[in-house]
Amino acid sequence: MRRVVPSVILLGLLTGCMPFGPTSSLLDDVRDIDGGECIKNGLDQQLDLTNVVPCTEPHVWEIVGVVPLPGEEYADFDRMVDDDGLLVADVFEMGLRACVPLVSEWSGLADTVGAVEPFASPDVMLWPAFGGNLVVSTTPEMTWGSYRALVCAIEWADADGLLQPQTSADSEPAITRLVSGTMAGVLRQCVLYTPKGYEPAPDCDLDPHSIEHLFTFDVAAVLGRDWVDAVDLKNITEKEWAALDEVCGAATSAVFGVGPREDVQIIADIPPEHWGIGPLGADHHSALCGAVPSDPSMLLVGQVWSLRSRPAGLVPGTGTVPVPV
Repeated sequence: MRRVVPSVILLGLLTGCMPFGPTSSLLDDVRDIDGGECIKNGLDQQLDLTNVVPCTEPHVWEIVGVVPLPGEEYADFDRMVDDDGLLVADVFEMGLRACVPLVSEWSGLADTVGAVEPFASPDVMLWPAFGGNLVVSTTPEMTWGSYRALVCAIEWADADGLLQPQTSADSEPAITRLVSGTMAGVLRQCVLYTPKGYEPAPDCDLDPHSIEHLFTFDVAAVLGRDWVDAVDLKNITEKEWAALDEVCGAATSAVFGVGPREDVQIIADIPPEHWGIGPLGADHHSALCGAVPSDPSMLLVGQVWSLRSRPAGLVPGTGTVPVPV
């Protein structure tokens, strides 16, 4: 039986784009931004590169990198944005492809899982799952003639889009705690399956949940384009599910810090409503990897990263049967 993940919490890493706030950003401010900066909220609740604060102070944005845009095709700022000041679709898609690997690097997932086959290629692992937005934005128009770039930033927000200020314990942004075992439950993506459908677990450490989403991978990069083009998601065979589960299971040691466990396993899910569509375009075919109790009558409570020899948090479940694809 496979589980359908609701679109509102599909990947945990939601995607969006937005204009900068006040046009008081200076060229030097933009050029000094390269990743790791924390940005506090402004009056207009928009990303403003002049609002850099120490990460130990409350902040809602964290820069993970800047992608320069050389070439004459990007010389005209007005062609980069629409009437609402948002990046046009083709530029936004290009920015996503460039920004997503930066998120994996800053989160530590690239180091943690990327060294494990079949996740060694940066094109395989798309992004970690957590409760934040990936914001792709242009440098301010007033600097465009001297410095053309896309800025990649994490926007910390809840499921309703309300900004959630973070305060880091040190100079590092909160994204660096994603796989360290110290990140707050609200920043991870956990789901409870119920007879009425799927419900987010607001706090992974306190609320029982059926699965904790960890990361995704590009199915085509692992099983091949021919398989992706021919597969019928409603009739995936047990052998094919086993191959998908094997991909996720390859990262078991990286997730738990030890080898396979008897109480929790890492499995694959495919959300059909996002198969072949989405922010990464028609080639976007991803599967979710998530931690689930080996006993389907149990639910998870608490974090699964770096469990090592510690017992997993398990409580009796409702016996709800997961909805198949």
